Amino acid sequence: MQKILPHDIPRIDDDVCLQIISDKSPLFGQISCNGMSVPCQVEQTKHRHTWHLKFRPYVIGTYKIHLLHNGLPIMNSPYLLQVKDNNGKNLLSGLTNIPCGVQIRTKSGSNTQIRAVVLLETVQIPSTITIVDENFVRINFIPQEPGLYLINVFNGDQSIQGSPFSVHVNRQQVIQVSGQCLHRLRLNDLGVFRVHCHGQRGTIEAKIF
Repeated sequence: MQKILPHDIPRIDDDVCLQIISDKSPLFGQISCNGMSVPCQVEQTKHRHTWHLKFRPYVIGTYKIHLLHNGLPIMNSPYLLQVKDNNGKNLLSGLTNIPCGVQIRTKSGSNTQIRAVVLLETVQIPSTITIVDENFVRINFIPQEPGLYLINVFNGDQSIQGSPFSVHVNRQQVIQVSGQCLHRLRLNDLGVFRVHCHGQRGTIEAKIF
């Protein structure tokens, strides 16, 4: 993957385009966020070895991007891409009853001193720490209730830079509706709303009053 457009962290409803340089053809893409598939499109440009992978994120969180050739991952796939909300807040997101976590970069040799406190309001949530390698640890927990979880990470008695980390958790069955016209719509304007169902199946009915 040669570069990412836009160059900064994309936001919800941004049109994201990943430029890929590869001598393999054809290429296919698969994208997921919080275990849910995200529609994407892979197009070959006029340059033989250049491809564009395009998608539009509808929820905040970390997007996992797989590049495939003949069903096999290529170019150190998957890639991780963080998406902000529309206010520019770089939040992680999760769903109730699904394992969630944050991967933290640490100084070499200090992993054994890392500890974490996960809070939902004033309630401490059970969590574990996994040592990924000498430079990374992962804080793991399973949220039972929706809400804004704060992950406080300490190295010894000192809070590490960036702590606490925020994780916004929704119920699995919650339906999110978004759209540029969500808050105001003029007479005779066409209103377009996107409905994200978080894996919910079955018929969806919509009523406008």
